[in-house]
Amino acid sequence: MPQIHKDFLCSFYKREPQWDLLAIDGAQDLPAVRWREQNLDRSGSGTKEDILKKLEQVIGQ
Repeated sequence: MPQIHKDFLCSFYKREPQWDLLAIDGAQDLPAVRWREQNLDRSGSGTKEDILKKLEQVIGQ
């Protein structure tokens, strides 16, 4: 996976998405992306931290 994609995923799960890294116009408006954002917003802070920690382990950040 390219580093730029890893950087985007980490920013997304930190709830500070860097949309410009994707270079895809309107990515933030896609239904699946919005759905995932809503689920993350509803989850507890511990859950968000666990997800981010696991993501960073998997992608080697």
